Amino acid sequence: MAKINGWLVNSITTKKSKYGGHIEEIVFVHIKTREQVKSYLDPENRNYPKWNSVLAGRDDGLIVGGLKTSVKNGKTIINADSTPEIIWQGSKQELADTIADFWNKPPTTYNSLFE
Repeated sequence: MAKINGWLVNSITTKKSKYGGHIEEIVFVHIKTREQVKSYLDPENRNYPKWNSVLAGRDDGLIVGGLKTSVKNGKTIINADSTPEIIWQGSKQELADTIADFWNKPPTTYNSLFE
């Protein structure tokens, strides 16, 4: 997994929309930078079906690629018009253990050559 670059899915939560109905809030963490950002998905929007595979894996550990960021009201978010691609899917525990090992390894001059 060390050569994977993407966003891990930290959580997917169903919330009430301020416009009525419900939305999905997805919290992502970038694997290399550890930046945490959110995306909001509304089932009423045409981009929602693009996210079916991610939403179906809400109980799994997921690493997703193909995501674009944008800035909205001064805050970085994942653009919901992105086309997500699941790079890795497995148990949340396996993902947590692997990411912890990756983040805790001491940096060296050569790390970037292998990641």
